Amino acid sequence: MTRVKTVVSNLPRRGIAVAWLILFLPLFLLMLCLVIDIGNLWLARSELESALESAALAAVKEWGDASGGSTLVPRQIGQSIALANSVRGVPVSIGLNYTAGGANNENTDSTIPSTTANLVFGSITATSPVVIFDPTVTPDCGANGQYAVLAQTQVNVAPICSSLLGYIVGPMRVRAQTTAYFRCSDHRPCIIRVGS
Repeated sequence: MTRVKTVVSNLPRRGIAVAWLILFLPLFLLMLCLVIDIGNLWLARSELESALESAALAAVKEWGDASGGSTLVPRQIGQSIALANSVRGVPVSIGLNYTAGGANNENTDSTIPSTTANLVFGSITATSPVVIFDPTVTPDCGANGQYAVLAQTQVNVAPICSSLLGYIVGPMRVRAQTTAYFRCSDHRPCIIRVGS
């Protein structure tokens, strides 16, 4: 019998894993930062929506319990409730959007969406097929519709990873809007989805 000798090449393979790690580590870090910043934005949006829902519910409850009239006190209540909430540790500050004795439910700006009109008072004028919020109609729990408050704002959210990796990215904006109405039948405020 003849023996065949197999020669196994002893090429240096020890450094190949380190080389791959060095090549792909920046990509892995970039993907990790992207996931962290997307999660940060999602959390900020969730916190902002909760703050606006609380503000709208409190404002419309006060306005409905008073059977309409001046919107100054309900606006102040909505503003203070929003301020009691925070987005990523920063209190939510919203404007009153108030003109004493003004038209359109005392709204300074009735434009929707607007970055300046944080609290817009109006009426739910239709519920089928789409719910319609109208800031120009004064509600009365009857033919003119139900009391409604739209709360909207935007906040800047600083990215987490830009400071960790040493690059500077400006703040990202998160915008939210919610509408609450006063259910006249049982005097309860409710969140409602409004058509655009």
